Parts: sequence; C-alpha cells; structure tokens
Amino acid sequence: MSFEKRNLPEIIECENNFRLKAVSLNDSDYFLKIISENQDHFSQFDFVSPAFSTLPEVIEVIKNLNQYQTDRAGVSYGFWSESKLWGLFTINRIDWTNQVADIGFWLIQGATNQGFASIGLKALTQCCWNTLELKSLTAHTAVSNIKCQKLLLKFGFKKIDTLKGHLKLRGLEIDEYLYCLQRPVRFNP
Repeated sequence: MSFEKRNLPEIIECENNFRLKAVSLNDSDYFLKIISENQDHFSQFDFVSPAFSTLPEVIEVIKNLNQYQTDRAGVSYGFWSESKLWGLFTINRIDWTNQVADIGFWLIQGATNQGFASIGLKALTQCCWNTLELKSLTAHTAVSNIKCQKLLLKFGFKKIDTLKGHLKLRGLEIDEYLYCLQRPVRFNP
C-alpha cells in the first residue's frame, strides 16, 4: 500500500492566539526586519544568514521556500501573533514513502524564554501526526544550542546521533546532534 502525499496546510492554529502561516512574498519586509534586528541573537545559536541581508535576497529565499511547498517537499511557516512575526518553523525534506520529515525553528530574541517555542513546536508536531500522517520526525541542533536540545527532549525527541562537522557555518564545520521522535501510538479500546 502506497502512502500519498498530503496537502500542506497554509495555516496552523496554535495556542494563545498564535498561528503558523506559510511564508509568502508578502512577508518579505517582516523577515528582513526581524532578521536584521536579531543578528547578534542568532549568532549565539550558530544562525547567521547573509542570504537575508537585502530585500531582493529575502525575496529570492522566500521564492525558493515557496517552490519547496509547491513540490510538497516541505513548508516554512512564519510564527505570528496578530501582526507580529516572532520566528519561523519548518517541515523539511518530507519523505512521503517512509512518512518522515525533518523539522526546525528559530525565534527572535524577544520571543525566547516565554514558552513560544513550545507553542509552535506543539502545533507543528500535531500537524505532522494528524494532518500529514507522518510516522517520525527528525531535528538537528548545533551541539552548543542547549535550549533547543532541552526543548526537543521535553517533547519526547531522543538524541540518536552526533554528526561531526555536519553544519557548515561561517567557514567552520560545526557538530550537530540528530534527534528523532516517533508518532505516539494510539490505542482504541
């Protein structure tokens, strides 16, 4: 029995009036602004994106993200509360045959230590299980990103590997941890 590709939702409603909304070209100015304002914060977590330095670069990145969604290979969501953009959550490299995908996220500095990552990650994983009917999720994090590691463990992810020099960043090879989460088994009495 083959598993068919599912439609990737445009919007995922979250707790506390947050929503994950598929990134569009209309979001270009918002992304340029928050990334520009948060480069020092992102550099602490090994995330600095020169591809987001100018509006034309942001537009090109968003076009690439949109193509990924059109191909149903993944989707990138802006994490919004009303008209405020707090970060990005992604479902990447969907393998529809094996029902697995990689997820990721980042938040601006003003969104850290407020439970926002938990809100977004909960909605994203529920979408992966209930809407996309995936069986397993993976996530990568730099070995130095302790906050992300703690959050993944809180959600039940298990560290399954250390990828030596896997992340190429600013001319350096950074080690990453690979985490995996299996879809919970539901029992029908």
